[in-house]
Amino acid sequence: MKQEYLQHIEEFLMNNDIDFDKNRSLKSYTWIQRGGVVQFWIKPDSIEKIKSIVSYLYKTQINFYVVGATSNLYFQNDYHPEVVISTLRINKIAINKDYVVAECGALSSKLSVECIKNNIEGFEGFTTIPGTIGAAVCNNSSCFNSCIDELIDHIEVITKNGCINLNKNDLNYKRRSSIFKRKEIEGVILRVFLKKQIALNPELLIKNTEKFKYYRKKYQEKPQHNLGSVFAEIELKNTLQIMIWKMFKKLLKIIHIKKDKQLKLNKQLFFIIHGKFKMSYYVSDFSFNCFVWKDNKADVMFFKYKSFIERISKKTELEIEIVDRNYFKQYK
Repeated sequence: MKQEYLQHIEEFLMNNDIDFDKNRSLKSYTWIQRGGVVQFWIKPDSIEKIKSIVSYLYKTQINFYVVGATSNLYFQNDYHPEVVISTLRINKIAINKDYVVAECGALSSKLSVECIKNNIEGFEGFTTIPGTIGAAVCNNSSCFNSCIDELIDHIEVITKNGCINLNKNDLNYKRRSSIFKRKEIEGVILRVFLKKQIALNPELLIKNTEKFKYYRKKYQEKPQHNLGSVFAEIELKNTLQIMIWKMFKKLLKIIHIKKDKQLKLNKQLFFIIHGKFKMSYYVSDFSFNCFVWKDNKADVMFFKYKSFIERISKKTELEIEIVDRNYFKQYK
């Protein structure tokens, strides 16, 4: 029955005027150009259209994945999903007397700009985040003191049983995690209702935004070819290598080496002292927690890197999401 419905998706999409691509490589769409072939890449351009296709897929029990900018998603090259829905065309932002209302595919950076234009504070840090507001809610994103869990009032979600509203407490936020990311709920975020707080000092919003942009450009990896921080949490073991590395970090600060050079030297020593010099080529000069997909060999190296960090740590928790054929088995 599932395969029969899958064959009728194209007809449903055309009858409901929902744009789509068929049998395309995910490499054409994903942030780091990874992934297999997707049967249907669906591009709804309104809330009503995404509700329509999501309801159809729930009814027909066809697995689907919802994505925004994919700047936090690592699709595996051997994973060939049936249906992926892109939210990027569902991107309206409205400001009313009570809330800032953003559709799920609105870019966090664009939302930040709109809020600053309207003297609304709390969103300045999001100007440097490449993802969508829907992803920010799912991932419990924060950047430069702008925290989604402090800004959100409630969200509108479509589930198998229809549309519901969830408030911040319902999302059960933990560090870089929510009930959506932990697969504790099946649902698609439609709209996000955010607190509207007028700034007492509008000029400070602009000043802080420029400061954040400068810091990110100067001291963080450029957004291309990486997914940001790989791990939400890393607690390193107290090994001899780690102790030496920490002492080296302190020494660089004492002798007043410039910060960008400090970061690069810290990264290089971290991998050299563990005998992983070749691995360091694929890791950002600014942080050992940022992997860069520089070439086709990076996919093999990533899992070696992931295993290495986990081995030298007491505790780790992934921040990026690895999307493979086992994804739908994770729902609780």
